[in-house]
Amino acid sequence: YGDNTSQYINGYKIDSNGNIDLPLIGTIQVEGLSLDQIKDAIYKKSLSYLKEPNIKVKLLSFKVNVSGEVKNSGIYYSYNEKLTILEAISMAGGVTDNAKIKKALVVRQEGKISHAFEVDLTSKDFLLSKAYYLQPDDFIYIKPSKNKKSELNSTNYSLFLSTITTILLIFNIIK
Repeated sequence: YGDNTSQYINGYKIDSNGNIDLPLIGTIQVEGLSLDQIKDAIYKKSLSYLKEPNIKVKLLSFKVNVSGEVKNSGIYYSYNEKLTILEAISMAGGVTDNAKIKKALVVRQEGKISHAFEVDLTSKDFLLSKAYYLQPDDFIYIKPSKNKKSELNSTNYSLFLSTITTILLIFNIIK
């Protein structure tokens, strides 16, 4: 179907009510259905209008939010059917030096329920995690390491101590 741009232009969006409005066929409720179930629903409804419909359903794009200790936090769009947590982190420029990659968090909304998955990116076991392949609207949060707090505090401590030292030096010179 050509490049990413033509796929985007030729696709159909799911509206806020979970429906797709297709020419000739009409509106089809797809919220909560898998891609195969959507394909079957479109196929069945199109049999009323077409003799041998050839239906292809695929996810053209979805967004994920990557935040925390990554170089460029933000919302990122994928134009592929699958996106891994590693690809999403790469899209965000990778992790910072202060990232706690042993406890990355993926928050997934399924209906009215939120599920949180803690993923250890240093272990190969995360490849088997439910959070390895992301879903639309997943939120990825890379926690800061404990060292970040001490690094930030060390700057403040250094500034405080140098100020005290300067004051004592000036006080000794004045005497």
